[in-house]
Amino acid sequence: MRVIMVFVFTFILISISVGQTYWERRYGYGSAQDIIACSSGGYILCGSYYDSGDYGWEYQILRLNESYDSLWIMTFPDSPDNELGKRIVEIAGGKFIIGGNHTDSDTMMPYFICIDSIGEILWTQTLRGGEFVDMCPSHYGGVVVMFGDIELRDTINIVEISEEGDSLWGKTFGAIYEDSYYGYDIDMCFDGGYIFAGRYIPSSGEPECFIMRLDDNGDSLWFAHYRIPWDVLFRSVSQCSDSGFVCAGRCMPVAMPMGLVVRYSKTGSRLWERRYGLGYDPEDWANAFWDVLTDSSGGFWIIGSHPIIGCNDAWLLRFDDDGDTLWSIRFTEEGGRTALQTVIQNPDGGILAAGWTSTYPTYLVGVIEEQSIEIILPNGGEIWEIRTVHNVFWESDGIANVTIEYSTDGGGTWLEIESSILNSEHYEWTIPSTPSDNCLLKISDAANPAVFDISNEPFEITSSSPSPEITVISPNGGEIWISGSEQIIRWNSTGVDNVSIDYSINSGMEWISIIDSTLSNGFFEWIIPVHNSTNCLVRITDIDMSSVSDMSDVEFEIDNTSPSIILINPTEGDTLLIDSTIIITWIYDEIDDTVFQVLYSLDDGETFPYFEGLVEGSSYEWTVPDFETDVCRIKICTLDSTTGSGKETFSPMDGEPIAEVISPPFPIRHSVNIKHFHKPFIFSLKTDPNPFNSSCKITVNGNAKIDIYDLQGNVVERFTSPNSANDSLVVASVEMSTIQTFIWKPDESISSGIYFVTARIEDGRTATRKLMFIR
Repeated sequence: MRVIMVFVFTFILISISVGQTYWERRYGYGSAQDIIACSSGGYILCGSYYDSGDYGWEYQILRLNESYDSLWIMTFPDSPDNELGKRIVEIAGGKFIIGGNHTDSDTMMPYFICIDSIGEILWTQTLRGGEFVDMCPSHYGGVVVMFGDIELRDTINIVEISEEGDSLWGKTFGAIYEDSYYGYDIDMCFDGGYIFAGRYIPSSGEPECFIMRLDDNGDSLWFAHYRIPWDVLFRSVSQCSDSGFVCAGRCMPVAMPMGLVVRYSKTGSRLWERRYGLGYDPEDWANAFWDVLTDSSGGFWIIGSHPIIGCNDAWLLRFDDDGDTLWSIRFTEEGGRTALQTVIQNPDGGILAAGWTSTYPTYLVGVIEEQSIEIILPNGGEIWEIRTVHNVFWESDGIANVTIEYSTDGGGTWLEIESSILNSEHYEWTIPSTPSDNCLLKISDAANPAVFDISNEPFEITSSSPSPEITVISPNGGEIWISGSEQIIRWNSTGVDNVSIDYSINSGMEWISIIDSTLSNGFFEWIIPVHNSTNCLVRITDIDMSSVSDMSDVEFEIDNTSPSIILINPTEGDTLLIDSTIIITWIYDEIDDTVFQVLYSLDDGETFPYFEGLVEGSSYEWTVPDFETDVCRIKICTLDSTTGSGKETFSPMDGEPIAEVISPPFPIRHSVNIKHFHKPFIFSLKTDPNPFNSSCKITVNGNAKIDIYDLQGNVVERFTSPNSANDSLVVASVEMSTIQTFIWKPDESISSGIYFVTARIEDGRTATRKLMFIR
């Protein structure tokens, strides 16, 4: 480990046309690949530094304070081999694990260093030959690592490493015939397990992308496939606040790439896809995406570039939850190259992106977004009984975490409800026992209290049961909701336990049930039915007292611009597994009086010879046939009963369809080949006791060479084979096939202090542990 002086160059603050503000900082050493915000404050940049002398490439970390000033910089280790740092993760106790690649005699291996809060090495670990790809925190205090293994025909390998450096489990995905699998990004999911994005390249045909959801033990939960007739690549995946996922990458429809974004549900159904930036002018827009970061409102940020000859710029892009662009910033360096590698949300507001430039390698940019908060409920006039639960709603922009407070004296004093919580734009509040008719709610940015909103008018907290009341909040007039989309109905209620929800498409002349009974918690997720009407209303009614009811103040619109039948499942991008059972579902107006045909094609829709039957309803249970293809299509149609054979029969109907929908092509495949194994990647190096005062037991599950170093890097003990043991390093057991146990008894020349024991096995893997010797 070496400490290097740091030089910091230029601090620029610029206001740009979209109303955002950004700044840039450049640091004089290394090439940044990753940045994290530290729990103790400040940041760490991780990357590599090239020593033109004896050491070559080395891991490098740069510690910054909250103002982005450098505190210290360190490189690891001092060896003639090349080490390229890629990712850094903070674990418990203010420790950090750095991951990247180690190259020794042209052999590449994933390599990990664990350090404490001041950069002291605690342990190191090496995996067997392969290329490090990505790393994320695990749910159990360590990290989950993804790397490729060329020896197994380009497979994806995932292993969990504990905070002590030991393996917990490992999985291999791929290794099917001559096909190749590549991983690009892995993330921890906030609702358990992990998600990773990859690429599948068949021995013949176009590449395909996929994401795979894993549980906490690395077992596959589901697999979502994406294939179009072009070369495609998912570079990054991030979980959204609704537990779904957004993927970013690129596709190649022509000689030029396009930026690609695909949005998935939490179960892997594709919701939408967007393509961006087809153009030859690098000043037009980015057309290849490298990293994606989601926010709590469903939007996301992306870093990208324009990868054509002569283009040296980086882009930072902001999107809403539908994939529409909110703003974009282009970063350029005259006469040089600029690249951004990763983007994170800043705990103090805004975002940070790290990368490098050709002039000053380590490069950091920050964007301060326009921030706003608007309280929707309670906003004046509500009456809420103490000890009942109500939903608070608000809308916001550019806010990561919020503080929630309330006042019972019109804003004279404020009582804290939450000091800092994730900005989900709603909160379940148990009403406190503080009756008052002069209450206000205040929601502010937890990182910037100057950004806040307060209820427009007072609301009441009462100790007596208030008269039952319901007020519809949305839709309340003027909204345009698209058939097949998912929208949220919101309302406020007092003294109401359960409600029924109905809608009308003719200004209230007739009502259609949405749900007969649901908890009156203030919101309900509604899939918009198939209609075309500008005279729509929603009505919410107390189950126990039908006279307590409210409906939209003004009509809203339901717009059905898509086919009359909307296919819900399966969705584009799904892979159908042979002999599995799926539920085909769809929506259609007047579904209770309609009979549907269900058919499928194995020739991309040229013919639909496979008739499954007639269905009354909106779903059908289908067993996927034993036939591998890339172009299975499903057709749902309904026919005019006067020209068909009628719904009393169970054979294909004749006549022309009144409405039909044909699915996009789905691949039918055998199950993904997943090989499971027990700890094949990491050999274990353990020391006990540690600290010690007379002897220390060193256990290695491999035929290893052992070196013990002092803090100056001098070898104080060495063991190369069982026959070379000396008095101070004694082999206790070598009979077991791959287990070696040594007892180190430091002689009188060894002083108290910190030492490092390093084990190296025959395939080149190494592991290091820190020892504390106390006489």
